[in-house]
Order: sequence, then structure tokens, then C-alpha cells
Amino acid sequence: MQRYTLHRPVAEADRPAVARAVAESFGFSHESAETWFTHGGWENVVALEAEGAIIGGLLEAPHGQFFGGRAVPAMGFAGVGILPEWRRQGAAVAMMTEDLRRLRATGVALANLYASTHALYARVGFGDAGNHHIGTVTPAGIRVGPAPGLTTRRLGEADRPAMKALYTARAARRTGHLDRGHYVWFRVFRAWEGREAHCTGVFDGDRLAGYIVWRRAAPYPPCDVTIIDVVAPTPAVTRRLWQFLADQGTMVDTFHLATAPHDPFWLALPHPGPKLVTKSPWMLRLVDLPAAIAARGYPAHVSVRVGLAVEDATLPENAGAWTLVVEGGRGRLERGGDVETTVTIEGLAALYTGFQDAATVEARGLFTGDAGAAERLDRAFGGPVPWMSDMF
Repeated sequence: MQRYTLHRPVAEADRPAVARAVAESFGFSHESAETWFTHGGWENVVALEAEGAIIGGLLEAPHGQFFGGRAVPAMGFAGVGILPEWRRQGAAVAMMTEDLRRLRATGVALANLYASTHALYARVGFGDAGNHHIGTVTPAGIRVGPAPGLTTRRLGEADRPAMKALYTARAARRTGHLDRGHYVWFRVFRAWEGREAHCTGVFDGDRLAGYIVWRRAAPYPPCDVTIIDVVAPTPAVTRRLWQFLADQGTMVDTFHLATAPHDPFWLALPHPGPKLVTKSPWMLRLVDLPAAIAARGYPAHVSVRVGLAVEDATLPENAGAWTLVVEGGRGRLERGGDVETTVTIEGLAALYTGFQDAATVEARGLFTGDAGAAERLDRAFGGPVPWMSDMF
């Protein structure tokens, strides 16, 4: 078997080789890859070596992810790439496996990513965990009521702390949303291909009550506009932001935004008319299973005990018999106990986020066992359908 070596941090002399490997995987320039890694922080870049040369790499994006109102420490994976000559030889699996083991030793509870190759990540224990939807609407399709008393103005860097506070308060109530780290916030505010990200705030008197971040898709109107980020905590703020967008009708063809079928901002639009598609499902990996169970929140009224046998070939510390205990809005795993059901770590990820219930996971062949245990797991983990607005 080929021997691979993981490097983190990456030596400065190896940076061009890592950038080249990832750039060739995704089809952009080496310079763009180096800039990307610089913005993400070279301290977060991982390199894979074989036969004395760098053959691949990835970028880690530290953040949290909200479940049950609590942010669970998580690591996002982006830009996972292997040189073409080394594919289908186990290099990507080796890189992911070794990095997951390293992350577990550092206290990371979860890992998440958008998968270009589902089978690869399922092989190392990632499970389907949520969706990233894209909605499209024309200015003419925006028909909402008035929002008297609220005003809009352009926001600048001095407003960012208030924007971040609004976002975090809203995200804590959205299952699967990120507690954004530096890199994800950078993606919100960055210029892209020379086009600036504009920030517009909604004010109730002097108080910032909501905001929108948007970017033109082309330099000359009329053109499409991408809504990068939106926080609308109340119906009035929602209406005022949609009014603001509708007012751009002479300069905009279509608006595109990350949303979900149950997003109140999206539901404020009249239907039919606007269109919603599933753009990119995302996957989640329970890296430190006891830590992940303890870190998230649970319904306060739920009190259950479930005996689990967990299968995890990549991180065997997670495997074996556990008793899940949920009470008073908190959860914990106790080692041992009577086994009522068996679940793979991939299937447990889908249960953990609430993306799929036990019956669905069982139908996929990732869960077997007692019907009563399945019902108790659904009560422990069930809730609003998870979704992410961010890409990384």
C-alpha cells in the first residue's frame, strides 16, 4: 500500500505545490488557489505527500454549527484536491482519514462539507445532513405589503459588529446554520471577480434591525444579483428588504439567494412565481461522538434513554456500545449498556441533524433495531429541517 504523509502546517516552500494540486483539481489558476489559501489562512491548509512530492491538499474552515440552539465546534472542509495522476489510489481517503483523526485529538466535535464526490466522503463516515437551496425571483415577482417606519441605508465596516450580532442571534434559531468563523465571514464581505459586496441595512430609528448583502453578477445592468446574506428577524424587516430589492427592478433581471422551503424570508413571497431548487446537499461527520452529543441542544421536554451500537471503522473510538441519555435539554453518551439498535456513523449523522428520521435511515440500510428505540431517537433529534445558507 502506498505510504502517504500529512503535513499541517504546510512549509512555505511547499505552498505552490499544494496550490497547484488543488487548482488542477478544480480547474482554476494556481494564483487563484494561492490567494484562496492566503485568505483562508495558511495555518488552516493541509498538504498530502507521497514519494517525496506534494500530491494534494485541502483547506479547513473553523466554525461552529447550531443544533438545538447551541453552537457545536465544527471544522469545514473545502478545496479537497488530489493531482490527477494520484486519483483512484486511496490518496483522498488517506488524507481525509488522517486529518479526521488529528481533528478528533484537538477537540473538534463535527466536520462538514459540500461533497463533489459523495462516495468518497461516505467511505470515511460523512452522512447526508442537510440541503443548500437556491431561490430565484424577478423584481416583478416581489409583491409584499408595506413596512412603514423602517428606513434603509448603506452599511460600512463600522456596522459589521452589529451585523454579526444580528446574524448570530438569528442563526442560533436555524438548525444547521453556521456560527461563522473568520473565513466564512470573509466570504460574505469579499469582492468577487472585481464586483463589490454591498451591504444595506434596515433601521428602526437608529437601531439596525436587519440587513442584506448583495453583489451584481455582471458589470452592466440589467443583470442578475446574488444575495449573499440576509437577516430579517421580523415580518416588517422582511417586507422592507423585499421592497428594497423590488425597487431595483430597472437595473436587475433576477435575484438569486440561498434559502429553504421553510425560510420565513422566502415564504414572504407570493407563490407560485419564485423558483426554488436544491443546489448542493451537505454532509456531516461526527468526529468526537460523545463531544458532539454533549455540545448540541435538545428539546427541553424530551427525556429518553437509548442503547446504541455504533459502527465507525475510520474513528474506532466512536464505535461500540453506548447509552444515549437526553434530559432537561442536554444529552450525553455513557459507555456500555443494553444494545437496542445498531447504527452506522453515517446514519447517525442524518439522525443527529434531524435531516432524516430513523425510518428513513433504516430504509437506507444504515440502521437496524427496536422500533421503540427508533421512536425515542426521533424525539431526541427531531426538529426543524436543517439547512445552511453559507458555502465554504
